[in-house]
Amino acid sequence: MQRTAFFINKGVVMNKLLHICSSPRGERSYSRRLADIFIHSYLRNHPTFVPEVLDLWKMDLPEFDCVAANARYDFRGEGLDPDEQQTWRRVERFFKQFASADKYVISAPMWNFLFPYKLKQYIDIITQPGMCFEYLEDGTVQGKITGKPVMLILTRGGIYSDENGKAFDFQRQYLYSYLRFIGFTDIRELVAEGQDINEEIAEKNRQQAEEEALVSALNF
Repeated sequence: MQRTAFFINKGVVMNKLLHICSSPRGERSYSRRLADIFIHSYLRNHPTFVPEVLDLWKMDLPEFDCVAANARYDFRGEGLDPDEQQTWRRVERFFKQFASADKYVISAPMWNFLFPYKLKQYIDIITQPGMCFEYLEDGTVQGKITGKPVMLILTRGGIYSDENGKAFDFQRQYLYSYLRFIGFTDIRELVAEGQDINEEIAEKNRQQAEEEALVSALNF
């Protein structure tokens, strides 16, 4: 797909559309291609938005290892040793980048009924108490990423929308549950199934998804 160039008009307040891309296949990824179709359609009709793409497979995501886990349990930054402070500063930078967006697109293929592990790693990095959510005095949890829409662009090799497949669809179920947990209420989706069954079914479902992408982008 030919990529469109976008220019920032000086003096105009610009908003950010953040695309979190979790497929490692680059230009060969259909979830990436479908996201591009949606985003390009959206930007053509919303000139005050600029895109930012987080290609998770090209990013240096910090491992959420022992150092990061220890720092997590003192998320106010008090009493951290130098290694923990350095790791936690990276966590804060990733969170601020995520929280600074006005609208979100998350594109993900289904891997073993879920999604690529890089997306889970990214979620583990940004989802910290006091950042994406907070504990209230009564012990309940309140999400802090509010008032923003998110579009899920999901692809699957098989069919998971019927009664037999729904029990295995942790891809959609997890993302909806997680996004609601951190505060999202406006969650939308584009789904292209059957990509590995045969070319006839795959092409039919791709065509339908791409038509839906062009329409849904107008009202996102």
